[in-house]
Amino acid sequence: MRRLERRKRFENPPDVTSPPASPVVMLRVGPQKRLFAAHEAILSTSPFFAAQIQSQNQAQAQVQKPTPTPSRTHTQTRTTRSRNKLIDLPDEQAEVLSCVLEFLYKGDYYPRLRHNTNKQTWELEDVDIETTGSDGELSGSAMATVYHHKAGCVILRDTAIYCAAQKYTLPTLQRLSLRKQGLHTNISVSTILSR
Repeated sequence: MRRLERRKRFENPPDVTSPPASPVVMLRVGPQKRLFAAHEAILSTSPFFAAQIQSQNQAQAQVQKPTPTPSRTHTQTRTTRSRNKLIDLPDEQAEVLSCVLEFLYKGDYYPRLRHNTNKQTWELEDVDIETTGSDGELSGSAMATVYHHKAGCVILRDTAIYCAAQKYTLPTLQRLSLRKQGLHTNISVSTILSR
């Protein structure tokens, strides 16, 4: 029964046609400090982000005190500015966080996991896009690997997503990334065995 509920939840991702009525949180990611925006309600499905947001809410509640000003517009502007939240993720990869956010909003990330009913197997969409490495060898799907700035090498993208899902306490994303990792082909052995 529990597995069926998970499957239904996975098959019916959140409605993204109308934006959630929650504040937007800015995420500053990686050494390049790339900015991402996400709705607080969506991020809060992760215990990691929920704790970060709650901490900032508490800090803002302590700082935010009504200031006596004759101009009502000035007071509203100060209140609006104080609601902006920023979460720093200096050790995260922008490409990996992008996948995490896509999962939080849509229930999957690119390339999507598809069930082939004819063969009764799982496949990744658009996996036929292959790249050639600097040595001229076929290095697999363009989406299968990512350069990790802390490791200083190319690693499997789904492995990085798995680690991020573990960090952000997203067990469904952990399972999904493991399943996808096993479906990639033509990946060099050195990439698989790296760190």
